[in-house]
Amino acid sequence: MTALDIPQATSDTGLFPYFEDIIEYQHYAENAQQGDGESDDSSDEYEEEDNSFQNQRLDAQHLNLDQIFTELQKRRLKARGFFSDDAKTLQQAFDAEYEAYQETKRKERIANKERRERERLEKKRRKRIEIELKNEQEQLDHDERLAALLVLVKQGRAPTNCRIELNAVTARTFAFAQYAPSSNIVYLDVSNQGLPDYAGAYLCRALGKNSMVKKLELGSNKFGIQTCKELGAVLTSNAVVEYVCLECNPLVEGDVSGTSSVTGRNNGGDGENNDNLSGIQALAEMLSMNKTLRHLSLWQCMIGADGGKIIADVIESSNDAVVMLKSGYNAWEDSTIRRIDAKTSANREIRRVKREAKARQREHEELLRLEEQRLKEEKARLEANEIWLEEQTKERAENR
Repeated sequence: MTALDIPQATSDTGLFPYFEDIIEYQHYAENAQQGDGESDDSSDEYEEEDNSFQNQRLDAQHLNLDQIFTELQKRRLKARGFFSDDAKTLQQAFDAEYEAYQETKRKERIANKERRERERLEKKRRKRIEIELKNEQEQLDHDERLAALLVLVKQGRAPTNCRIELNAVTARTFAFAQYAPSSNIVYLDVSNQGLPDYAGAYLCRALGKNSMVKKLELGSNKFGIQTCKELGAVLTSNAVVEYVCLECNPLVEGDVSGTSSVTGRNNGGDGENNDNLSGIQALAEMLSMNKTLRHLSLWQCMIGADGGKIIADVIESSNDAVVMLKSGYNAWEDSTIRRIDAKTSANREIRRVKREAKARQREHEELLRLEEQRLKEEKARLEANEIWLEEQTKERAENR
């Protein structure tokens, strides 16, 4: 590995804001896995507020009449010459000034606190980016083949059919490289690697700017809700991807007995609720709008009966594109599977009819083209004959 390759292989720091929420989720997931809470490196030096100004309220009753008169003149208030009346008027002015001072100090304190918080978060973000880049560098130092491939991906010179070995760190590095407009990979295979959910989220979001990938092999990892959400969001508008395999992934972050693979929390019942089905709902929303995806494998993804109904409802009512949906080993009801099979069969038939119609149209257009070419050639031949006859007539006339 040359010194030139490594800087090109590491992630572009300018892309971190685009993936920042996934990076936050990654750190949360890593801390949860290690049993640690989210660390907060904020300093306590600013926790104690400056309340010294609170003792500055003035009392007009402690002043004599001359002093009260002077203070009233400073404030352009009219004195009546009676101590009680003038003291009351001045006290009202003192109170109003005090409240205004308090409000000003409160706003300053809030502004300072917000500024310190922004500075703390920015410092934390920069530190996190430094750590992530350092981790990437260490991984690439030990994997020259991957580093070289990342350079080729960014340059648009990678193999179009690509099986790539990744881990929790290099998945983001590769996703950043895939985000480049020049990326030329058409078939991407990252299956059977046990990659975590946030790795799948990185890889799927990278498709947002990618117009080349048509086939995705994502099976046999640990992809879950976040991966489903990112994939759903991207494929809602993506008109390129035709094949996605998600088989053998815990797409609801746990099995149908109700144990979450991330939190270790029992959800009760059959393990399905609005939270762990949110990824499936994102996929369903995508299926209602996507017109390009043909093949989707959800085989053995532990989705459960309720999730199956969500998929079946949208396939049956709103999707005319998917012609194959693998759904085995998800604890789906037979009626759900029959509904999906019936609609995908209908989609295949519609696609077959359209394909045959297009073939007939192409054949018809080809026949028209050939006939047009024949007529042009015939016309050219007749014109050539006419010219030859005219030349022969002139030649005979001259010979006479």
